[in-house]
Amino acid sequence: MTNQKPNFTVAKSPDGSVQINFTLAFAEIEKARQKALVELSRDVEVPGFRKGMAPVEKAKEKISKEKLLEKTLMSIVPRLLSDAIEAEKIKPATYPKIELIKAEENEPWEVRVLTCELPIFDLPDYKALIKSLPKPEGQTREQKIEAIIKLLLDAVQITIPAILVDEEVNARLSNLLARIEKLGLNLEGYLASVGKTPETLRADYDGEAKRAISLELILNDIAQRENIDVTPEKVEEAIHATEATHPSNGGTGNHEHDEQQKSVVRSILRRSAVLDSLVALM
Repeated sequence: MTNQKPNFTVAKSPDGSVQINFTLAFAEIEKARQKALVELSRDVEVPGFRKGMAPVEKAKEKISKEKLLEKTLMSIVPRLLSDAIEAEKIKPATYPKIELIKAEENEPWEVRVLTCELPIFDLPDYKALIKSLPKPEGQTREQKIEAIIKLLLDAVQITIPAILVDEEVNARLSNLLARIEKLGLNLEGYLASVGKTPETLRADYDGEAKRAISLELILNDIAQRENIDVTPEKVEEAIHATEATHPSNGGTGNHEHDEQQKSVVRSILRRSAVLDSLVALM
């Protein structure tokens, strides 16, 4: 589906991916570029001038084209993107990716923004399904959780947006590369040792990413239905407990924790609480 607007088009894919193409007037680009140039020049040191006091044309020689281009676009695109999202009632599920498609002098520029919306799916009567699971004697909590997760993933079909899958796969690959480097190995050697190629490794991660994202969406849906949440006090308590056990990861715990850290811990605790509630059904 494609909707036409004066300065942008929106294309939505069946998997929930959203592509927004903007056409930017060159006069607007030039105005933003000159403003960006002035702002960047304030942090430039030019021989013979005090920092930030050199003529803009002199400072320009010290500013990379990439930095100037990035600042120019970021002074225009976020505002236009916000307007487009509001006009089209888009609910982005990931941070938009901005790509410059065309940038010719004295001609309109073209910019593409990629994002996605969360998929809509039907959640079956999960309580009845879980209650019908076999209950072997001596089954541990971990085994029960494993059975519940498999049941949920088999029972719920979700089409995950490609951009979400790619982000998760790339994150897993980055973590793998970091671990390999710490061991003093290279990727080629690691792949040979486990009998994989870059293609089969990425395919494996692709499948894992889809399952992980699907499970997260399912558990979040259940959490909302069951009004399961975690209080700020519980989040802080968990962070302090982690820091006390692993001081190098966070210090003494006397500082104020940032919102990203709190969000991650809250998500972990909420997931655990949901799984506890599901285990209790067995």
